[in-house]
Formats: sequence, C-alpha cells, structure tokens
Amino acid sequence: MLGTPKLCSTEWASNPHTAHSVVGFAIESPNKDDDTQWLTYWVVYGVFSIAEFFSDIFLSWFPFYYMLKCGFLLWCMAPSPSNGAEFLYHRIIRPFFLKHEAQLDSVVKDLKDKAAETADTITKEGEEKTIH
Repeated sequence: MLGTPKLCSTEWASNPHTAHSVVGFAIESPNKDDDTQWLTYWVVYGVFSIAEFFSDIFLSWFPFYYMLKCGFLLWCMAPSPSNGAEFLYHRIIRPFFLKHEAQLDSVVKDLKDKAAETADTITKEGEEKTIH
C-alpha cells in the first residue's frame, strides 16, 4: 500500500511528459480518431475527478481503493475501441448531458455572469483604492 496513493493520484496528469505525450501523439497525429479517443477520455476523467473530489474522503478508507482507481483509469485509457472512456461516455455521460443540456447551459451562463460581475466589482474597488 505504501506509495499507492501517489502512484494512482492525478498529479501525473499535470506532468510535462504527459502533456507532451498527448500533444505529440494525439493532437499532432494525422489520424483524428485518436483525438476523439483522448477527448472522450478527458471528459470522463473530468467527471470522475469531480465525483472523486466529493467522495474521496469516504472511498479512501476502502481497502485497495487506490489500486481499483488505478485500474479504472487504465481501463479508461486502454487503446481499444471499446475502452472504459468510450463505454462510460456513450452509456452514461452523453445521455445525461443531452437530457439536461438546457439546465446546464443556464447554470454555466449564471456562473459566467456572476464571474463577470465579481471581476467588475474587484476592478472598481482596485481603481478606487489606487485613486485614494
């Protein structure tokens, strides 16, 4: 178990080598099928990361959680047409997003408006402090 959390953590995703691999092998390749495979993987990985953020405190207490997580991520990355990312995206994520698309668009718009409003407020406060 020693080192397992680090081995299966998400820190490797921000590694420059990983970024080089994705850019070098997926984006810059003439074959666009691998682009779709990697984009699908990152969508699934993003949903998984959000779910894990809220549940990791409970899941980490289960024996072999990090090994199962590592296996899950490897299944999602498997270089086959029926890998985990494709399966999860087409069976769960895509139908969910299509069903709730209008609601999600509304939430995103609200967040965008609130972020713009907050940025304006901060800018005005900064200008007032520099004037005085």
